[in-house]
Amino acid sequence: GGRRRSQSGRSGVRRRTPVGSNGTLQLSSLPGIQTFADRALLGLLKSYAGVHRDDKLLTYKNDFRLTAGVGAFSVQIIYGMDAGWAVEGAVGSEYKIDATYLSP
Repeated sequence: GGRRRSQSGRSGVRRRTPVGSNGTLQLSSLPGIQTFADRALLGLLKSYAGVHRDDKLLTYKNDFRLTAGVGAFSVQIIYGMDAGWAVEGAVGSEYKIDATYLSP
């Protein structure tokens, strides 16, 4: 549990906002956060299944141009879920570029 800090809303009614011991807002206190998180997870699972079932992407595993000299090739996606602010951008080198979200 964290301490609570009161804030005045637009209607002038005082409401209590849960604040953790380090001064951050507790996400579990936000209305609808569970539904939001459930939907985010469902979207992640759907995209994962879609990538691993897509016939066109699966044909790349056997494409000679991609496997010559380096062995097996596969399309890989790494997922992460976070709450808070983030910066979207491309990270990588001349040979490999990843689209990613970075946050502190």
